[in-house]
Amino acid sequence: MRRADNDWESCIDGTCLREERQGRIEQLWRCPDASSLTRADEAGRLLVTRWEDRQGDLLTVTHPGAAKHHIVTVNLLFTTIELNQRDRVFLDGTVLPGSAYVTPPGTGAHAVYQSEFDQLHIYASEAILSQCFEDVFGRSHDGPVLLDAPRVIHDLTIERLAQVLAAEEAWDDDKANIFSDSIARAIVSRLVEKWYREPMRNQRQGCGLPRWRLRRATGFIEEHLGEKIRLDDIARSAGLSRMHFAAQFRVATGVSPHEYVLRRRVELAKTLMLGSNCNTLDIALQCGFGSQAHFIMVFSRFMGETPSRWRRGLLETSDD
Repeated sequence: MRRADNDWESCIDGTCLREERQGRIEQLWRCPDASSLTRADEAGRLLVTRWEDRQGDLLTVTHPGAAKHHIVTVNLLFTTIELNQRDRVFLDGTVLPGSAYVTPPGTGAHAVYQSEFDQLHIYASEAILSQCFEDVFGRSHDGPVLLDAPRVIHDLTIERLAQVLAAEEAWDDDKANIFSDSIARAIVSRLVEKWYREPMRNQRQGCGLPRWRLRRATGFIEEHLGEKIRLDDIARSAGLSRMHFAAQFRVATGVSPHEYVLRRRVELAKTLMLGSNCNTLDIALQCGFGSQAHFIMVFSRFMGETPSRWRRGLLETSDD
């Protein structure tokens, strides 16, 4: 949670200080504890930190770039963000849970968060990237492994791994280091695999929705989450035909309109389960699912467990 203004200790170039929780929450955006980063490098481990704010206020942050590390960001929530890298707009709009992007060494970044956010930052040295490449492809890379193209990768495997990694904070330090490193390596290896196996999409071959159309479409979805939403209606809100809209929406977000709607309904359901005592059926209907069975099936697909088990696990954690 963000500190109140009068409790802040410093603010450097618009980068706001954050509370530290159990030594794993970043105090400054993309600025982990230096000694922790050094120890991780010396031990041949990845350092994982968390950057989050649930208030949803406008927040502007700046970072000059890491000297030696790739910074892998994995999104855990639907987040509205404008991200600039190398003085160019890299992201502008809604980023889905499970979306991952990379800032290579020496690359400055500037971000404006326009909603609540929860992200993991993984700091990967060149040595570890080379190890991951060799593990994936069975050979060493000819030269340094560099993930420098402006890409956003959405992958269900990365999303599931990130969920597990985010739930790791209750572990004691020794176990946490071993656990977080192994899961983080799996995430980085998956990114390296997709980076080098799947060529970057040629933007001229398929253009995504213009930002204003995407905002109209996602705004329409937000307003009608509890109702039946038809593709024709979303497309009409963006001023496009159904066929053109679906293709451009997928390019812009990485998922189909149908999957986007399902994911937003799951996020709404999570909020309702945390903030009310409603049963599973009531929550399913409030979130626009046609039945309790459909809700459980979709929730389990994205979260890896049933709604009841997910809710029970969070309540048990809060009681501890």
